[in-house]
Amino acid sequence: MSGPAVGTIREWMQDVLETGVRVLHRRRREMWWGGTISVPESEAPRPARPEDVPWHFAGPEGEAYGIGEAARFAFERAPVLGSMATAARELGRERDLPEGARLGGGTAFLSRTPGGAWRGFPAGQLVLPVLTVERPGDGTARVHLAANLKPEAPVRRLYHLLLPPDAEAPPSPPAPEARLVDVQFRTAPARFRELVREALVFIEQGRFEKVVLARSVELRLEEAMAAERLFDALAPDAERAERFFVRCGAGVLVGASPELLARVRDGRVTSASLAGTAERGSDPDLLLRNPKERREHEWVRRFLADALGEVADRVDIPDVPVVQEAGPVQHLYTPAGGQLKDGLDIWDVLQALHPTPAVGGFPRETAVSFIRDREGFDRGWYAGVVGSVSLGGAGAFHVALRSGLVRGPSVVLYGGAGVVSGSEPEHELMETGWKCLPMLRALARA
Repeated sequence: MSGPAVGTIREWMQDVLETGVRVLHRRRREMWWGGTISVPESEAPRPARPEDVPWHFAGPEGEAYGIGEAARFAFERAPVLGSMATAARELGRERDLPEGARLGGGTAFLSRTPGGAWRGFPAGQLVLPVLTVERPGDGTARVHLAANLKPEAPVRRLYHLLLPPDAEAPPSPPAPEARLVDVQFRTAPARFRELVREALVFIEQGRFEKVVLARSVELRLEEAMAAERLFDALAPDAERAERFFVRCGAGVLVGASPELLARVRDGRVTSASLAGTAERGSDPDLLLRNPKERREHEWVRRFLADALGEVADRVDIPDVPVVQEAGPVQHLYTPAGGQLKDGLDIWDVLQALHPTPAVGGFPRETAVSFIRDREGFDRGWYAGVVGSVSLGGAGAFHVALRSGLVRGPSVVLYGGAGVVSGSEPEHELMETGWKCLPMLRALARA
């Protein structure tokens, strides 16, 4: 369904919903209803409260955010991505919902409900907002309305999600200085170096070729941190990254990922291999000629070529990577793409790819087992997948990297490094620190 091309968002919502209520009275049963409108970017709807935004994604392809919750799906049992696929496909068959409405959310690294700092986060979550707002960067905004109408439920509550007509957003109070009061390492530097040495022994024994090890540090601040401000403050370090914001209960996952896992649009799938790291500003040729970094990258590239071959035809993936800058570091980067096979969608691609050797290791099962048994903390959604997909099947998901978990005055940061034959514990330790820098800089700006 399409809405009018003019008029305020509230007037348009009223028109769409009143039509839906008339249909509801004829059908006499619960039903989904919605519509789509295009407006100037300056007239894009704004939430009445920050907590009414369940997710927000912004990157080179534009931005999308949700306002309110028309439906929330939580997934606790494996296979999580398979269950998410079922829910998304069923909702996509609702003929009275607009194809552009988006489900946004993500998953944990492992197909299990995370614990510890991740309380309140399920193993996977998708939220269909009442309003999906898409801003492609061309001066316009597309707004999609999705509502679950019930005979006994009034629709007036949906209007409370928006600022009143012509109202200015309340001025934000001055941001308190993010004063640090405590730092707790989930993995102390000495323990991380020891863990890298243990992984190298496993590699020498032929038990796996690569494993990606992560560290975690919790920052305790004097005042609660507004996750929305942190999301905005990440922009200067995210020129090629996808900024993401996903709310689960009282916690918010915020980050800026440089790693696209899967994008599906017009029947074509794209992905990328991003592995092998050096400090930004160092000679790119040294990174390209470094045998250890090339070996680390090659495991990811081979996996990506094989996995995409299962879900796509005419896969195109170069043999030689290029160097791509990403915030304080630079990576070896190889793009990949192909024509999605008939009958498949983005969920099939995600299930084939996650977790890639860029965040788990190779072979996948033995490397992930090593991480689960020895890393010493629960990654939660770090290194999982985050993104959104339209009810028409177009969407993109990124790997949840360069990220932090925000909960009140606590911000937990994560950074990882790939270990292969030739890795040096001290260098891998430094790499985890580089990867936390974007979040640390954003905290200083927020």
